[in-house]
Amino acid sequence: MSPWVSTCLDTGLPTAVAAQFPENRGRYLENIAFLELLRRGKKIYYYKDKKGHEIDFLITEKGKPQNLIQVAMDLDQPQVREREIRSLSAAAALFNIREGIILTEDQKTEIKEEKLRIKVLPLWHWLIQSE
Repeated sequence: MSPWVSTCLDTGLPTAVAAQFPENRGRYLENIAFLELLRRGKKIYYYKDKKGHEIDFLITEKGKPQNLIQVAMDLDQPQVREREIRSLSAAAALFNIREGIILTEDQKTEIKEEKLRIKVLPLWHWLIQSE
């Protein structure tokens, strides 16, 4: 099954038709990022390695991996921060990518992890940036 089955073009629709109203804002952030990547005409893939490291968005150009993007509400919890950095580091090493992005609700910083530079950006900031 495709990881994008639960992606919806209208981000308000799942809340309107859901029997329950769980607060899953992280899912909305991921959905918004996905829609923006589509709007920008990017080739988007989900990636998971044998160790379980997941990348929300692996962007390719001309068939070659170019960008890695993770989405998380925030990086306040150490286990979330570690998981996101570990996944980006593993994929960056495999695909020889030097820069990754973690989109959050409102955090902005930069993380250096060996040869990898990770930009942590609020989703809204990333949305208004030019390609």
